[in-house]
Amino acid sequence: MEAAHLRLIVADAGPLSVLSKLGELGLLPRVFGEVWITEVVHAELLAGGSFPGQDAIAGALSGWLHIEPVDMGNWAPLNPDIDPGQASSICLAERHADSLLIIDDKAGRQEAAARGLRFVGLVGVLREARVRGFIPRLRPLLDRLRGAGYYLSDELTRQVLETVGER
Repeated sequence: MEAAHLRLIVADAGPLSVLSKLGELGLLPRVFGEVWITEVVHAELLAGGSFPGQDAIAGALSGWLHIEPVDMGNWAPLNPDIDPGQASSICLAERHADSLLIIDDKAGRQEAAARGLRFVGLVGVLREARVRGFIPRLRPLLDRLRGAGYYLSDELTRQVLETVGER
């Protein structure tokens, strides 16, 4: 993943909320610089209810996290199972050449793949943070993700740890 020359990094709500709950939201600007969310994702994250780490997301909006309005126009998802935030994020990424979409939901990833978009999940973001030296070890973060109820298969965990020289 070479984020330095990408034009737009677009994030769906899921990875942002998980990183903020773990107190690791600050990894995103270290790895990618600026990150963009849609108005729909903004509403999902900050309107109606609260969760641990929500204040970090609100604070990031005055710095590296930006809201981009998206006119969905005639755009329609290929997969009816994606939610409005995922749809708006995919639409935004699709409208910008060389964008990178940060998305975890399986239906959203399938939609992004079907549209030929570059995307990465939360584990890929954490892997990149480890490769760049922003975190000393990946395993403790993966363990914290699991402890927070985030599903990671043993095989994915093993594979990603091997790519960064951890066993």
